[in-house]
Amino acid sequence: MKKIIIFNASSFVYGAERGLLNLLKVLNRGFDIIVVLPNNGPIEEKIKNISDHINIKIFPLPILINTLSFFYWIKFLILLMVNLAYFSWYVIKNKIDLVYTNSSLLLSPSIIAKITRKIHFWHVREFFISKVLNFWIGTFIRIFSDTVICQSNTIRERLFLMEKGTVIYEPLDLNDYKIYNAKSIKKEFNIPDESIVITIISRIHPLKGQYEFIEGIKDIIKENKKLIILIVGDITPLTLKNRLYKNKIDQLIKANGLKNVKLLGFRDDISKLLSMTDICVFPFLREEPFGIAVTEALAFGKISFYTMEGGLKEVYEMYKEGKKYDIIKIIEEINSYRIKPVNELEKGIVIPKILSFSEYKKNISLIFQK
Repeated sequence: MKKIIIFNASSFVYGAERGLLNLLKVLNRGFDIIVVLPNNGPIEEKIKNISDHINIKIFPLPILINTLSFFYWIKFLILLMVNLAYFSWYVIKNKIDLVYTNSSLLLSPSIIAKITRKIHFWHVREFFISKVLNFWIGTFIRIFSDTVICQSNTIRERLFLMEKGTVIYEPLDLNDYKIYNAKSIKKEFNIPDESIVITIISRIHPLKGQYEFIEGIKDIIKENKKLIILIVGDITPLTLKNRLYKNKIDQLIKANGLKNVKLLGFRDDISKLLSMTDICVFPFLREEPFGIAVTEALAFGKISFYTMEGGLKEVYEMYKEGKKYDIIKIIEEINSYRIKPVNELEKGIVIPKILSFSEYKKNISLIFQK
C-alpha cells in the first residue's frame, strides 16, 4: 500500500478542513495516510471518525500570512528551515510515496517533495487580494507541483493556473446532513417558535463582514424583538487583527443592547442550525474562493443573501438560487417574512450533481490513477 503524507494549515474545521475530510473518505482505503497538523484541534476527532488507521502528526508549520510584521517573518523562516530539515528526513525514513499539500498557505511541503524527489499534489483552496502575491504563489505552485487541484475556476484564474490546475468542486455528502423539525430545534436553543432566525456562518474575520452587517441592521434588531441573529464561527488564525475585529463585534452588541444577537462560536451541528434558520446571510467584503457554507444553505432551501462574485458566482450558476447581498433588500425580506409551515421545511436536501460526493469521488480517483 502506497504511503501519502498530507499537510494541512489548520486544526479547526473550516472550508479547507472540510475538504481534507472529504479527501480522506476517498483515500483512506487505498493509502497508508499520515496527516500533519500545526496543533491540536477539533479536526483530529473528525479524522479519527473516518478511520483509526489514519496517523495524525502534530508539528508546527510555517503558514503563509499576508503581513509585513518583521517578527512574523523571522518566525516563518525559522519554522521553514526546521520543517525542511525534519520532514525531508521523515519522508525518506518512512518511505513516503506522495506528498500532498491541502492549502496554498503552506509552501514547505512542496520544497520537501522536491528535495526528496517525491510526487507532489497541491490542493489549492485560497487566493490573495494582491495580484502580485497571487502571481508569485501561482508561479511557485506551478514549479513545485506535479498535479494541481483547484477548488474553483476563480482560484485557478486568480493564481494563473489555467494550464496546470484541474477544478474539482468541494462536495456535499448527503450522509453528513439531516433535516430536523425547526420548532424542536428552536426549543433546544431556547428560541421562541415565532422568531425569525438569521444565521451567518463563517469564521470571524475583517473580510467576512459580520460587524458591518450587524451595524447596518442594528436599528431593525432593536425594533423587531422576534428577530434572532446567530453568528456561527470564531477567529482563526488567532492574530491581533482578528481578535480586535471580534472585540469590535462584542462591543457593538453590548453598546446597543442587542441581546438577540448571539455569538455561537465553532459549531458541529450545521444541520440543526440550518433546519431552524429562516434566512442565511453571507456579508463577505471580498471575492470568495468558493463558499461551502453557501452551498449548504442553498441545499437546505434557505433564503440566502451573498455576494455573487468570484467563487460564489460559480455557486449561483450551480443552484440558480439566492439573492445578491444588499442591506436594504435584507431589511425588506425581514419585514415581509412569514414563518414557513413545517411541511415546507421537509422537502429534502437538494445537491446538484456537480457537488455530489459520487462525482467528487470519481474525479479525485481519476487524479490519483494518473
